[in-house]
Amino acid sequence: MRAQTLALATALLTAACARGSTATSTASTPRTVSGTYIASLALTGRSTYTGTIELTPTARDSVRGTMVLTSPVRVDAPVAGVVRGDSLHLAGTYSAANGCTGTISLSFSLATMPHTGPSKLVDRCVGPIDATFTARR
Repeated sequence: MRAQTLALATALLTAACARGSTATSTASTPRTVSGTYIASLALTGRSTYTGTIELTPTARDSVRGTMVLTSPVRVDAPVAGVVRGDSLHLAGTYSAANGCTGTISLSFSLATMPHTGPSKLVDRCVGPIDATFTARR
């Protein structure tokens, strides 16, 4: 009897494991983040810039895009980055209509809308600037 019980338990466990999980992944993919977003970049102790960011998938976990901020000064920034779990990490260079240029890095959560996260700029006119980036559909 004990051998039959053990065999039945083993068979049930094997069948349950063979079925696999039915849970769906909540991780984002480049395809799910592609498109145009309304964006704002709030520079700590300075202005908040507004505009759009458009993202396009380039590989299984990668995106590229263009951020165009139009107020208070136009800023153009081609960006590229990766999706990791529920976060998007982007980096690129920018040039502003006032003549300033620099680099920008953005990291934000895709788990909530609007997407928000810390940003870092290294501006050739004023030096390092911390900021908060927000994007929404």
